[in-house]
Amino acid sequence: MSSSASQNTVVTLVTLGLLIGTLADALFHLGGEIPPVPKLSTRNRPTADPQFDLRIQALFRTPPPLALAPATQSPFFTRYFAPPPKKETPKPVKKPTKKYQITYQGFYKTSSDDHKAFLLVDGAFRSIRVGEEIVDGLILMSLNRDEIEIGPPQLTQTQIGFRQAQTLEISQ
Repeated sequence: MSSSASQNTVVTLVTLGLLIGTLADALFHLGGEIPPVPKLSTRNRPTADPQFDLRIQALFRTPPPLALAPATQSPFFTRYFAPPPKKETPKPVKKPTKKYQITYQGFYKTSSDDHKAFLLVDGAFRSIRVGEEIVDGLILMSLNRDEIEIGPPQLTQTQIGFRQAQTLEISQ
């Protein structure tokens, strides 16, 4: 037998001896009894002291500052997935308007060859020549025996027939 084989045998025998000694010591000196444990009751017993119950309940209440804390204090809170806030578009401001009732009553020709129209504007008679302002930017553009054309320059003109009333709304 070689010396390394004999050394392995000796180490194996020493290890087995220590193992058997440890097991024997555990079996003879530790005992095998379970310590006495009181039986648990499944009934709920009311406590004798009501103040004790209030103190226990107070332990589990959430303090007001934590209950009202915003969600942004969470380290996991993000606004990345939330849609951007909607921009409020200003409501268009309506310009104040004024209504005029205009009635064409006829026309006449002056000695200087000007044509003037008789107009009834909100109940008042007016004599207006072509190109002259009637009210607030309305100009008499043209006239003939049967109708007149009025309107602001470079915009749509309104035709008013002889003895016909027309209500026009003009922004101020």
